[in-house]
Amino acid sequence: MRAIIMCAGMASRMHPISLLIHKALLPVEGLALVEHTIQYLHSHGVQDITLVLGYKSEDFLYLEKKYGVSFRISTKWETHNNYSSMQIALDKLDDCIVLAGDIRIVGDFIPQIDRDRNQYFSQKIADNHQEWGFLLSEDARIIGIDKKALAGDRMLDCSYWTGEYTAALAEELGKCTKDDYWDDANLRLAKRMPIYVNKFENTLIEEYDSVEDLLHYKIFTHAEIANLCSEDGKAKALDENNYEIIVLGKSEKITIINDTVIFENNK
Repeated sequence: MRAIIMCAGMASRMHPISLLIHKALLPVEGLALVEHTIQYLHSHGVQDITLVLGYKSEDFLYLEKKYGVSFRISTKWETHNNYSSMQIALDKLDDCIVLAGDIRIVGDFIPQIDRDRNQYFSQKIADNHQEWGFLLSEDARIIGIDKKALAGDRMLDCSYWTGEYTAALAEELGKCTKDDYWDDANLRLAKRMPIYVNKFENTLIEEYDSVEDLLHYKIFTHAEIANLCSEDGKAKALDENNYEIIVLGKSEKITIINDTVIFENNK
């Protein structure tokens, strides 16, 4: 079994943290987030691991020596969505898990993979969250997607693919526009090829798409978030909810209330 970890994008929803550090390299329990994923894959014997890089690619290079991973470097990460990342790693898409670099695996999902099927993994949509929700047949085959679903089974940034699928995907990726996700190509193919959903009954994967997600999952405290946002790593608390931080050499203010982060450049 192989794995592809998608780490090319800048993660604008993680702004201003992502100005300083790639979200896949956020320090979580003493390791970069993506290292937890690599270690989990190694624990199941998955050694052939490819990271697709773009933004801050040089910061990932230490992982080659530490874990024996390989890299593909995207030249389109600033102008094209992640379908272009998959295009440069398609030769690896055979008996392959595809994961995003910003996930944290908190349960053991690999034993649940059906290696005879192309499949996405899903979890229940949390209350008050809008997600990409699957529309499924009785046998869990994908028949559509609701990109504004508030209930049901949500798409996770984790999937498994067989080698027989690669040629069809390559053709479909060639039809993508610059704003397409590679998932859009898969969803178009699902209309004529069987792609299934493997439902997780419990939370096995956490996705950290935004600063708010980091707070929701209690990965960092408010003060730690503020420190990560500041170039000097030393945010100054102004009151219970407001911090002074340094961004691009300028003093700025960030407000953190519960799971909500407000960042506006000072005028």
